[in-house]
Amino acid sequence: MNYESVLVMDPSLSKEEQKKTLQKIREIIQQFKGRVYHIDTWGVRKLANKNRKNWSQGLYFHFSFAGESGVVEELVRIIRMDEKLLYYHFEKLSSQKSPAEHLDDFRSLVEEAIKKEKERQVRIQKRKSFLSKKVM
Repeated sequence: MNYESVLVMDPSLSKEEQKKTLQKIREIIQQFKGRVYHIDTWGVRKLANKNRKNWSQGLYFHFSFAGESGVVEELVRIIRMDEKLLYYHFEKLSSQKSPAEHLDDFRSLVEEAIKKEKERQVRIQKRKSFLSKKVM
């Protein structure tokens, strides 16, 4: 089975601690005869809601992997015990597409979202410019 996941870590973790945590996740996936296809670091981003430790930011990672049944349950069990991990989400991918196709689709959606956000920022700037000229 193919899966993708978003994982949010404590933003104060050192690079070494981040690598250790991701390595532990890789080892669990390998125990279930799985393979990690990719890991993207999205960096530190603002959390929508403060969590139980009142953190307002988190360090985001996106990854896709394959593994036998039970891999997600084991990952969830390990993640829940680790206080450095704030949030996780696993999604089962369609077996109709290869992991590479899913990754390409995901990246095209991200590029489209970035493009729309840039267009939105341009519209906002134009509106601000128009309103500042109108006030003067």
